[in-house]
Amino acid sequence: MEVPLISIPKHISANRAKVQDATFLSTLIGLMYEDVEHQHPDAFKYLLTTDNFGSLCTRNIGRHTFFIDYNKNRFNMKRCGHISSDTTHLSFEKDNFNFNKIKSNEILCYLKQDADTDICSVSTESTETYHTIAINNCPLSPEHILIIPEASACYNQMLTKEAVELGVSYLILSGNPDLRVVFNSIKAFASVNHLHLQAYICPHRLPVETAKLKHVTHSCYVFADYPVRGLVYLLQEENVEQLSKQVYKAVKVLQDKDIPHNMMITFADDTSSPLQQSEQDKSRPSSSVRVCLWPVHPIDEMKLDAYVRPAICEISGHIILSDPEDVDKVTEERLIDVLNAAGLNEEEFSEITSLI
Repeated sequence: MEVPLISIPKHISANRAKVQDATFLSTLIGLMYEDVEHQHPDAFKYLLTTDNFGSLCTRNIGRHTFFIDYNKNRFNMKRCGHISSDTTHLSFEKDNFNFNKIKSNEILCYLKQDADTDICSVSTESTETYHTIAINNCPLSPEHILIIPEASACYNQMLTKEAVELGVSYLILSGNPDLRVVFNSIKAFASVNHLHLQAYICPHRLPVETAKLKHVTHSCYVFADYPVRGLVYLLQEENVEQLSKQVYKAVKVLQDKDIPHNMMITFADDTSSPLQQSEQDKSRPSSSVRVCLWPVHPIDEMKLDAYVRPAICEISGHIILSDPEDVDKVTEERLIDVLNAAGLNEEEFSEITSLI
C-alpha cells in the first residue's frame, strides 16, 4: 500500500501559532490513526479502552495542579525499556531495534517541509527520505504518534535544530491545544536510540502551560516557581526557525556537557498567568507556544520511585500510573520528593543558564 505524503509549510510565523483550531493536518492524522485502530489493531500491542486507561484525580504541588491518569499496559508492554548508557552521545547501532524496522502498517504517512507552500496538502508521492509519522504501538493516550526526522538517515537520539523546528511546526499546524510534542534524551528515559519525537493528546491543562516565568535573554525564560528547574522558550516576534535556533543553542550546551534532558512543546495560556517580568519587559507580546527544556540527572542517579517515574509527562505535570489502585500512594510529598531529585539543584542550573 502506498503511504501518503503530507506537505507542510517550512516557514511559519508567530502569528500563525495564535490560531488554535482543528486543522487539515490534525484531522487527517486523526483519521489515519483511527483507520489503523480499526483495520490493523494488531499493529498495536494494546488498544486503549475504559478498562485499561482513564483519568483519576489531581494533586496540588504548591500553586500547581498535577493530573493523575492511569494506563495499565504502558509500562509492562513497551517495545523497549529505557536505554542503559554511560553517555547521552550513544552511537546509532543498525543491528539494534530502530524505526526502520517497524511494520508497514504502523506508518501513517510521510511528512515534507516545503518552503514553497503556505498550506498543508496531501499527495500519493512518497519517499522514505522525508520525515516519518508512525503510531506508537504502546500508546500513552489517544493518537499517540512518533515523529521520526528522516528515518532512513539513522540519526541517534540527539536533538538537532531541524528536529526542534519540526516539532514546533507540527504542534502549530495541528492547531490542537490538547496536543503535546515531547522528547526524551538518552539517560532521560529514551527507549530507542533513533532520533524521534512523540506527540500525544492530553485533555488537561498542564501546569507548565501557565507557570510564571522569569526573563533570561531574548525569548529565553526560566520557571519562576516550579518543582523542576527548567528553561522555557516563547514564540514571540520571531518565526519558528529563529526560535528553534535559540532552543538548539541551549540543547547544544546540554549535549556538550553530556547532561540528559527532556523537552515539551505545547500551546501555552499566558493570558491566564502573566509572565513574571520586569517593567521594561512588559511590552513583550504574549506567546501561545512554549518550548520547555529540563536538564535532569541521569536515570541511574535518580531516586526512582515505585509509583512515579520522573519522565517528560510527569515533569510537565501529567502523572501516569500503571495501577489505578496506587493513586492514594501518590501524595504531594512523594511527588515533590521525586521531582526535586530528578531536576538540577540551583547551583547546577545556574551554571547552565550562564552559558546560554
